[in-house]
Amino acid sequence: MALFRETADVSVRPAIAGDEAAVTDVQVAAWRATGVLGEGVIDALDVPAMRERWSSAITSPPGPGFAVFVALAGPDVVGFAAVSPVRCCRSRCCPRRSGRATGPGCSRPPSTGSVPTARRP
Repeated sequence: MALFRETADVSVRPAIAGDEAAVTDVQVAAWRATGVLGEGVIDALDVPAMRERWSSAITSPPGPGFAVFVALAGPDVVGFAAVSPVRCCRSRCCPRRSGRATGPGCSRPPSTGSVPTARRP
């Protein structure tokens, strides 16, 4: 067996128009396999509407920093990730709220006390 191939066995890339059907299929299959939703709920899903929503998320993200990525096994979509900009949750456990971290998604100003701050590059 060759150690390397000319093409990647697995890869990740930004989702493109046409990926919405595979993304929806992966999502429904994952929900079915994990049992996170009951069979009755899964059977009642409006799969065409889900595909339309994924199509919109892929082709017309709601703003900068929003994206959908797909994981591939060869040419087949086998997973996905949807990402969005970081927003400060303002919870007590949030390091941004406590002044330990700041960033573009946090509404708190940088700490001016002795608590060290972490900044994004």
